Amino acid sequence: MAGIDGLIKQGESEKLEFKKSLAEREEILRTITAFSNTSGGTIIIGIDERKNIIGIKPEKGEIEGLDNSINQLIVPKVYPDFQLILSLV
Repeated sequence: MAGIDGLIKQGESEKLEFKKSLAEREEILRTITAFSNTSGGTIIIGIDERKNIIGIKPEKGEIEGLDNSINQLIVPKVYPDFQLILSLV
């Protein structure tokens, strides 16, 4: 978890974006497209504008739905690496 904390402290950049929730699907897809047209990047979902960790509770099928949107809407195909980090904090 220290790695995530370090990224959050760094703040957003050309290779790092924060999104508050999975409901920001359009913005997430735009960011994935932008990252795929450069040298890649990281999106951390569950961080607010003030860099506070708010976390998310994905509904059943929500991650799969995002993955399907990525596969259907982004051309050429990209294959993001999803990592779910669980915390009891």
